[in-house]
Amino acid sequence: MQTHQMANTWGGLSRGFAPNDRKQPHSIVGSVTLFAAVLLISLTATATSQESGRSQNSGKTSVSQGSSDDHIPDSMDPATARKSMKVAPGFRVDLVAHEPLTMDPVAMDWGPDGKFWIAEMADYPRGMDDKGKPGGRVRFLEDTNGDGIYDKSTLFLDGVAFPNGVLAWKKGVLVSAAPDVFYAEDTDGDGKGDLKKVLFTGFVEGNQQHRVNGFARGLDNWLYLANGDSGGTIRVVAALTRSIAVEEVNAIDIRGRDVRIRPDTGEMEAIAGQSQFGRNRDDWGNWFGNNNSRPIWHYLLDDHYLRRNPFLIAPALQKDVSVAPGAAPVFPASRTLTRFNDFHTFNRFTSACSSMVYRDNLLTKGDETQVFISEPVHNLVHREVMRPEGLSFTSQRSDQEQNSEFLASTDNWFRPTQIKTGPDGALYVADMYRLVIEHPQWIPIEWQRKLDLRAGQDKGRIWRVTPIDTKLRSIPRLDSMTTEQLVAALSHANGWQRDLAQQLILDRADPTAIPLLVAVAAGQQRPTADISSSLGRLHALCTLDGLFEHETLRPAVRDVLVQLLPVTLGDSHAGVRRQAVRICERFPEPNAAIWERLIERVEDPDPQVRLQLAYSLGQFQHADVGRVLGRLAVVGPLKQDSSGSGPLHPQFTAAVLSSLTSVNLDSVLTEVMPHAASQSELLQQLLAQATAFDHLPSLVKLLTRATEPGKAGTFERWQYAAIEQFLISIDRRFASPDKWLLGLSPETRPVAVRLQAMLKVARSVGANDEARLDDRIAAIRVLGRMADSNEDLELLKSLVTPRHPPELQSAAMATLARIRSNDVPMILIAGYRSLAPSQRAQASDILLSRDGWRDLLLSAIEEKKIAPTDLDAVSRQRLLDHKTKSVADRAAKLLSANLNSDRAKLVADYLPTVRAGGDAQLGSQLFKVRCSQCHKLGEVGHAVGPDLASLTDKSPDAMLTAVLDPNRAVETKFQSFIVITKSGVTHTGLMATETAGSITLRAAEGKEITLLRSEIEEIEGLSKSLMPEGLERELKPSDVAALVEYIRRNVPLPAIKKFPGNEPRVVKPDPSGTFTLNPDSAEVYGPTIVIEDKHKNLGWWSSADDIVVWTVDVARPGKYAVSWTYACEPNAAGNRLVVDAAGKSLVHRVEKTENWETYVNQQIGEIELPAGQVRVTLKPASRPLPALADVKSVALTPK
Repeated sequence: MQTHQMANTWGGLSRGFAPNDRKQPHSIVGSVTLFAAVLLISLTATATSQESGRSQNSGKTSVSQGSSDDHIPDSMDPATARKSMKVAPGFRVDLVAHEPLTMDPVAMDWGPDGKFWIAEMADYPRGMDDKGKPGGRVRFLEDTNGDGIYDKSTLFLDGVAFPNGVLAWKKGVLVSAAPDVFYAEDTDGDGKGDLKKVLFTGFVEGNQQHRVNGFARGLDNWLYLANGDSGGTIRVVAALTRSIAVEEVNAIDIRGRDVRIRPDTGEMEAIAGQSQFGRNRDDWGNWFGNNNSRPIWHYLLDDHYLRRNPFLIAPALQKDVSVAPGAAPVFPASRTLTRFNDFHTFNRFTSACSSMVYRDNLLTKGDETQVFISEPVHNLVHREVMRPEGLSFTSQRSDQEQNSEFLASTDNWFRPTQIKTGPDGALYVADMYRLVIEHPQWIPIEWQRKLDLRAGQDKGRIWRVTPIDTKLRSIPRLDSMTTEQLVAALSHANGWQRDLAQQLILDRADPTAIPLLVAVAAGQQRPTADISSSLGRLHALCTLDGLFEHETLRPAVRDVLVQLLPVTLGDSHAGVRRQAVRICERFPEPNAAIWERLIERVEDPDPQVRLQLAYSLGQFQHADVGRVLGRLAVVGPLKQDSSGSGPLHPQFTAAVLSSLTSVNLDSVLTEVMPHAASQSELLQQLLAQATAFDHLPSLVKLLTRATEPGKAGTFERWQYAAIEQFLISIDRRFASPDKWLLGLSPETRPVAVRLQAMLKVARSVGANDEARLDDRIAAIRVLGRMADSNEDLELLKSLVTPRHPPELQSAAMATLARIRSNDVPMILIAGYRSLAPSQRAQASDILLSRDGWRDLLLSAIEEKKIAPTDLDAVSRQRLLDHKTKSVADRAAKLLSANLNSDRAKLVADYLPTVRAGGDAQLGSQLFKVRCSQCHKLGEVGHAVGPDLASLTDKSPDAMLTAVLDPNRAVETKFQSFIVITKSGVTHTGLMATETAGSITLRAAEGKEITLLRSEIEEIEGLSKSLMPEGLERELKPSDVAALVEYIRRNVPLPAIKKFPGNEPRVVKPDPSGTFTLNPDSAEVYGPTIVIEDKHKNLGWWSSADDIVVWTVDVARPGKYAVSWTYACEPNAAGNRLVVDAAGKSLVHRVEKTENWETYVNQQIGEIELPAGQVRVTLKPASRPLPALADVKSVALTPK
């Protein structure tokens, strides 16, 4: 079973909005794909509001300020919105700009002249005319009186198609507006952009929320952009400082990756990615990204280096930073109501964007590093404190914000998009201020007709957060600074000032800057107390690196760098040493002084310095590169960092291998081999690399070590693993291992004899039922590759039987899958019906991996050797959806019987049974068999699909839809891909990782298939998930009910909610034996339910996960009459209430009252209570639309 979120970008899934008057129906909300939420109002509510006076002309909801419509929140005027802000103690929030000065702001930047540039997506969502007419704007704001509030606005560009990024550059700005990144300038001084020059194009347009966005300045003097999840094939159109020749126009595919550019020269590169909205870095050059429910991750590896080695299969490029990664809880100040779909992300990260490291000291304490994350769906800005951890980082909530947020608003229109460290050290927040910013792609047509999708298009705010009682710095005019002053600004505490000063020095190309920069970089210029000397040295060094690109300055810069780099390689700060190592790449043949200091960095105490050295060594032509690289490969990953966190990541070894070449490989081995006993994993990878490079001397050394038997003539598991990698690599390059072995010379022939002897032992171990299971699995994985493999095939065939452990069967089938023999499909088909379900799925996957084997499978079904119902649902789906029509038609004839194409009707048919509940014990068994391959619940299963533990809506309706109609809405990251290799093998799975040289697919049971791009023939993205349709053929209604019941019972409830006066306690009966259950004694759980102040009632009961529990102390066991005092407006009546106690349930249909203010007392039924403490639970039977009821009390009266 697999549940899916809808695709989203700047944001995630929507939240609802609190009506202003409880007398009106509650609203329903839908899912969001941008950086905020959408209000979806029920058709009933809309009809009612129209009857009560809404304009009949447009048929859409009115959202103007002061509207009489009470179903949705009115927008707040700027002053009122300011009062809605709840900020962490010690801080204040100021409104520095608002409509009409700015409207729909989504990105911002400051120019060296103090102008505040804003990109406004005014044409969202479907253009100004609802037909795609561009209407985005770029403007700049000015503070003319110096009071810190912007009071003048100039429209610079209009009619831009959905702009989402802006950066001050040269005399104008760079703008990201797919399909282009362009430069605009005012050439005549009237404040209007009259020059527009497209620099790069080819970014996919598609959904406006999934587009390329930027920009961020790198220490390496590149500009970095986030992919936006859309990708594209990018080409350069023009450059700012030179002409682009036709032969230079080489397109690059950025699918799955981000991009960096140099606008002046037209250079561009795909880099490790992909980030959704806002790729940002810290002061020292570490890059971070985000995507919806993943608030912030660190890019561990640099694809720029990895691509040098075409045979390198890299590990994960990203690492989640937060100690609570993924859809962690958030604490909004605004009301949350039911949403239209994707209910499981209430009050959790679902629209994380613009994740940024704060780069100043105004808001921080000491050397503390703070991270801020925009979460527009929940109307808040989240903060975490980050610290280094090995090669990466970890972060957690601030101590002061364990149950709150740094900044949150009670205003549901507050939509924080981009957040930035301002030039004055303040935190700036762009607020698009929209009500509906869900893309229409995800809003049902009937709902779109009732909504004003552009509500708020005439509004927008920019907020500034600063410490209380701290004098705000003025925003400097860097454009009027002298070169000497700009060099001094490189040491400023503010990141924006340092970055822009660095850029301006490069733009000026003033030779007098060179000695000034050298003085700062070498630490010869003493800073004042409020200036960071380490950051100054860092930026001075990186600015010199940038000046190296200027042809006229290069000789002078080269000379000073030769003298400076040995100094900076020994700098006291690791961040400076790291960049010094990188800049040494300017000298492929370094002199003795530089090389000596570089070698010392092998023992550097900082892991990131060693990581950079592992990268940079591959850029040098020094004769000693291999020896140093080998030493680093042994020492670097094992050396602890300053915190003593232990061995570092496999990413470090990947960095080493990125520098590996056929030239230095032998020297690397010379250094590594003496440490072979402790370097088994490294030897495995080096053996694969030596095979790929076809470097015979190194291969012989490694194979000799890998095939060296122990004293008893046995082999260790790492040796089998190494030989397995060798055989896989041989298979990529040659027809068979036999061909390679036959080509060995007499001098190297002994290694072939040793290999054959090892394979003989492997057969014996694999067949030995008394051997350790792990040893048997390792042994059989090297079998079947030689020309005469009949003996291996017979052994593997014997292992694919029920008498052997499932793990051994799986390993045997995995080995069979790699053997190019038509005996393989016949073995699998013959034993198919005796396999357990999970093994059947693996067998089917193997049979579908080659065209000929697939046809044999279909023939077996036609010949009734395999029944259509024996085939697992995933395999059925793959056949029915096959891109070859003849295959799909053939499969349809065999497999489509009894397959219900009307998924909505199927869900409706199953719903009564599922709502009635099921057998959780049976559900547990079904979960293990049907769902655990892709989902994990507790300790059972594999985390391939969405995380079931993060579910907060466990309503039977929602879960049934996920089971029977899984492709109704599939988030991008859960869409599957088909990859066909040049050897004709087909693989299917989720795209787990993409680098320049390889891709990794993740399939059922968490199994990963990594393929080099050089061996791929075709990649096709599918619109469906791995979760198949057609499970009704395997699960009858009672089975699905059991499965849903098991999951619902095993997904933990959210934390108990706290309200004034609410103190959960054991309830005692009155003298008559009656229990009166009031909200003040209840445990309250769920995303929307609250205890309201006016009547002290339970209200806003709008989620299936809203649950109330009382503990009662029963002295008189027996039957009790259940009654309640409640209110329910007529349009909300009809939902079902469930009362659970002591394993028994009472279901009651909620009847209407006059309105939300009119409470009545009503009998519900009776329930039996045993003696002792009993927990009594009230909950909705399913998601209540629009709300369940307002409840003042429940009474249990003995009968």
